[in-house]
Amino acid sequence: MLRTHDLLEPQPIMISDHNFPDKVLKSPLPVMVFAMSPTCPYCDMVAPHVQAIAREYTGKIKVGKLNIQFNPDLATKFDILSVPSFLIFDKGHLVESIPGALDRGQINSLVSRYLY
Repeated sequence: MLRTHDLLEPQPIMISDHNFPDKVLKSPLPVMVFAMSPTCPYCDMVAPHVQAIAREYTGKIKVGKLNIQFNPDLATKFDILSVPSFLIFDKGHLVESIPGALDRGQINSLVSRYLY
């Protein structure tokens, strides 16, 4: 069942080892996870694009931020070897993993493939 809260939750949501199952795996919407580190200059360059995508696609896709320094278990589980990286989950499954600094158009193209 799709709850209004799931559609209108402020984004991007902070993803952690603790909330990952509920926020990502059990999400009724596709989820784009932006894996980042506060010490990564490329992450700082990409972050405004992630924010814009989160606003643009509210209610259509969830956007999350994963700080790999504070959540090394998830970084290891999903083989995140460099940041920034993007993970796309749909119906609880990882469907795409893309390392690197993407621009807004590239992120938009990535996300649009998973809209229902």
